[in-house]
Amino acid sequence: MGLSRADTILAVAALILLRFLPVFAPLNTSSTEPVLRSRLLPRISFRFLLLLTAVAAILATLARLAGDGGAFARAILFGIAVPLSVLGVGGILFLFSWTAASLTLETNELPPRDSPFAEGQLPPQTLPPRDRPS
Repeated sequence: MGLSRADTILAVAALILLRFLPVFAPLNTSSTEPVLRSRLLPRISFRFLLLLTAVAAILATLARLAGDGGAFARAILFGIAVPLSVLGVGGILFLFSWTAASLTLETNELPPRDSPFAEGQLPPQTLPPRDRPS
């Protein structure tokens, strides 16, 4: 029993993915060439692009199998799509709430006069410290 074309593509993409998994390992740079950390655009390595291509190939194969009626492929795509959509909606809601809070927050707000932290010091100790047995 031979493998179908989609299974072969999925296997090759998985092998590429496993080969280039340590993408975020630090790169060996020359001692004469300093690494600039403050750049406008991030540096994208060739490994990262290959990893991205492999992941896209796996997802495209799963989408094709799901379109052909594969229940397992639909389940995997659903299992990937739901957490990503929850993360996206949560991020959007966070940005809305952060924007609303930053518009209403006064940055020069001082603590109330009756607060023990009004002078910028710790409050007086009300309970004596426990004696530790020696």
